[in-house]
Amino acid sequence: MGTKPIEDMTQGEAKQLAMLIDTDGCIYATKRNAGIRVGMCGIIPVIMAEMWGGRLHTRRTRNKIMYTWILVRRELLRPFLIKIKPHLIQKQKQAELALKMCDILDEKPEGYKKQLEESKMEINKLNQAPAPDIDITKLKGIY
Repeated sequence: MGTKPIEDMTQGEAKQLAMLIDTDGCIYATKRNAGIRVGMCGIIPVIMAEMWGGRLHTRRTRNKIMYTWILVRRELLRPFLIKIKPHLIQKQKQAELALKMCDILDEKPEGYKKQLEESKMEINKLNQAPAPDIDITKLKGIY
């Protein structure tokens, strides 16, 4: 658990976290669960792990330290995804599928392993899709 309950996340925090996940993060799936991962050389993953819970991995490269924040426990992942999902742009569908995986794992209906595998494959497919080509000169606020 982190120092701040996910239920207390403000809308501003949710927007910033969604942007972080959309740009530098990943909503992923394995055979057994779904999760969120953010990795970078900056201190942001360290702050994320401290504030919201989850795990922190550290890896040394030649001259840098790479931090990776991972959130997989369903009791943290579900409320986190629910808070940020309305603000996601690139990874909205992955968040929906990850929440579906949480539901399947909680309920374990007949054939749940096949349902998990289908959701996992869909998330992996979405994660491998090329980023959309956006003309930044046409965005609001650009001059």
